[in-house]
Amino acid sequence: MGRMTVLEDELVLLRPLTLDDSEALLAGEDSEVVRWFEWPRASTIDDVAAAISRWEESWRTGGLVRQFGIFRDRVLAGTVELQALGEDRVNVSYVVFPQYRRGGLARRSVALVLNYAVSVLGARVAVFKMLVGNEPSRAVAVGTGAVHVGQEISEFGGALLVYELRL
Repeated sequence: MGRMTVLEDELVLLRPLTLDDSEALLAGEDSEVVRWFEWPRASTIDDVAAAISRWEESWRTGGLVRQFGIFRDRVLAGTVELQALGEDRVNVSYVVFPQYRRGGLARRSVALVLNYAVSVLGARVAVFKMLVGNEPSRAVAVGTGAVHVGQEISEFGGALLVYELRL
């Protein structure tokens, strides 16, 4: 993978996930993650390993996705992802594991990846999409200064709120 990209502040460290993180990533998934990402079922270890392999490949090849693990005290506490949408836009998504929720980790992690998105990816607009009712996710987006710009239907039929932030 070459030199690993690490982003950090005084509380969190973000770095790309590796296959060594598979078990911790699976352990952090709960029914809320499955619900808010509209997954048809809970993940298996094979699903997680396949996802990490895809993310590693995207990092290696300069692909559209930059997935980071969120680490607190060297323990995986969630993930944050940027996906290039074209036209200097990136989609931002995030998950914080149950025992770390409501502690500001998502907000801090999003701030770090947005700085990366601007400086490394040349992003000028961040897009946040969340299912109607996902108040914690909406609060993170609003906390960045993102504004509600509309609603759309997800690929699975759920109603998504769409927020945008000019970077």
